[in-house]
Amino acid sequence: MQRRPAAFLLVLAIAAAGAAQAQTAGSTDERLMLIEQRLDRMERTLDNKALIEMLQRLEDLHEEVRLLRGDAESNRHDLRNLVSRQRDMYLDLDRRLQQLEVEGVPATAVETPPPVAQPAAPSQPQPIAAVTAPPAAQPVVTQEERDAYRRAFGLLTDGQYDGAATAFEKFLKDYPQSRYAANAQYWLGEAYYVRRDYRTALTEFRKVMDQFADSTKAPDALLKLGFTHYELQEWDQARRTLNDVRTRFPNSSVARLADQRLKRMSEEGR
Repeated sequence: MQRRPAAFLLVLAIAAAGAAQAQTAGSTDERLMLIEQRLDRMERTLDNKALIEMLQRLEDLHEEVRLLRGDAESNRHDLRNLVSRQRDMYLDLDRRLQQLEVEGVPATAVETPPPVAQPAAPSQPQPIAAVTAPPAAQPVVTQEERDAYRRAFGLLTDGQYDGAATAFEKFLKDYPQSRYAANAQYWLGEAYYVRRDYRTALTEFRKVMDQFADSTKAPDALLKLGFTHYELQEWDQARRTLNDVRTRFPNSSVARLADQRLKRMSEEGR
């Protein structure tokens, strides 16, 4: 076996050491690269988790807002239904009263002939007859008049306020002296009131007070005048009118309603 020179062996040793160092350096770089990749994945995982939690919280908030909006809409719907039912009950009660009143009126007036005076005995002096005023004649109610009033009131109770207003106006034009004229005039104002035509409603309610001041609808018309001024935000006129209701019709249902509205105005700072 040929013996190699020492210089050659030294070169081989240096080369082997360089190769080992290069291999060690390469494995270190790979480990560093792997660590960096793992850190990146961990950061992305943490970021995604925080993002998911934030999105979930946002979704929960959206759901809460949706539920709150649903509750508010449900409350508004219930309030509208309550107001509608109260109005329908009021109209139905008046319809029943009017039906009783209408059905109790004969279609034609029946005149009762005066009693025949019996002749006095010759021996007795003739008594002096008492002079009395004739009873006030009730207006004759025809079937056409009764039907016209019922049709107008039926439109009102059915919620056909435009048609009801037209029908009541025609009734008042055709039967200005009707015993139902005061009621027709009041319900004409009511038809405009529920349509929120408050200026026209004021005019019609005032006609009840001016033309039918002694009717049973006068207290209701005065109360509605106060309510209409309230809707128009005419606070002074509303307060004066409602106080007038309490003064003119004490211990009545309209007086209690006037008290309630005045209390409400006070709470609202009106």
